[in-house]
Amino acid sequence: MKHLFTIHSHITFLAAMGTIVYENIATEEVILITGSGYKPKLSAAFKGKVVKAHDSLEASYSLLDKIKNWNYTQSVHRYINQLIGTDDFRAYVDTMTVFNRYLVMHPKCQQFHIIEEGIVNYADYDDFRLWTADLRQFQWQWKGFGDSKQMLNACIRLLRGRSLRLLAMPIHPNLYTLHKGVNAYCFSDFAFQYTPKSQKQILNWNALTTYVNLEPSDYKDGSWFWIGDALCKSYGISMAHYESAMAQWVEKINPNKEARVIYVKFRGSESKEEKDLTLQYLSQYHFTIVMIPAHEIMELVFLQYKHLTVCGIASSLLIYAHLIGHATYSIYQYIPDEYGVSLNKSYSNMSKKVGFIS
Repeated sequence: MKHLFTIHSHITFLAAMGTIVYENIATEEVILITGSGYKPKLSAAFKGKVVKAHDSLEASYSLLDKIKNWNYTQSVHRYINQLIGTDDFRAYVDTMTVFNRYLVMHPKCQQFHIIEEGIVNYADYDDFRLWTADLRQFQWQWKGFGDSKQMLNACIRLLRGRSLRLLAMPIHPNLYTLHKGVNAYCFSDFAFQYTPKSQKQILNWNALTTYVNLEPSDYKDGSWFWIGDALCKSYGISMAHYESAMAQWVEKINPNKEARVIYVKFRGSESKEEKDLTLQYLSQYHFTIVMIPAHEIMELVFLQYKHLTVCGIASSLLIYAHLIGHATYSIYQYIPDEYGVSLNKSYSNMSKKVGFIS
């Protein structure tokens, strides 16, 4: 029996490693399917395989390969069959992407489960519009030439063998754990809040390092961190509101402008203006800024050091820092409540239950 994990980020990698330890899975039977160019930091104890995701390979196909693999359904099945050979398998997926839908419906897939992906697993998804959030890209509507690209992509998806029924499956992973037999492997009971407790498997933070290659770092106990995220971009939060929130927040946490070192990690999706405003206010309040490398796995940093102070907007890293036992501060509370039901359900309710906003 093979065990196939789809991962694309630090937290999905750690969730996969935690699940392997939790279920005592022999790593020789594990295949990590890595997307978005992610490269997991594995120790020598891990004996499984690491392969690029199908869509990553497809992006580098020659013209001849693209013609041979025009039928997406057949191409995906060939890819999966090459991985598993004659074996059956269990799938552990992060989100229900189109590839993952094929993976869990493969004839050799005996069972599938969901592993923690991040903040999406903590949000209050009780609104139907949130369950169908990704379906807007498959709508057949013509309102003008601005919709031409969307219509063309929709036609290409169908011509490449993706059925409307498959495309209509929800992308959000939480929904699938409402079905009996589908477990949610997560780091706290706050995640997957509508999932039955019998199907919620809580992973041990301290077990994560079993198969992870820990690299030395220069942080110290008591360090301060700023963690960026995509909140402003995702919900269209104005820079005026963001600047006001930053101003109020720094005044609260460091009113006397005490000199401190703060380690900063941007997600990468922030605008230049957002990054500049963040650094500007940190500097004005006498924070010495040290940028964190993009490859740093912050969850492991939180595990290795004590009494940290982790700040940001609403990144899932604030949740993990809080769960591990560190102090957390967020500017979210200073952003006006005028950005719609989606933002409120995704963050306001969650922050109250998890308690990561100080």
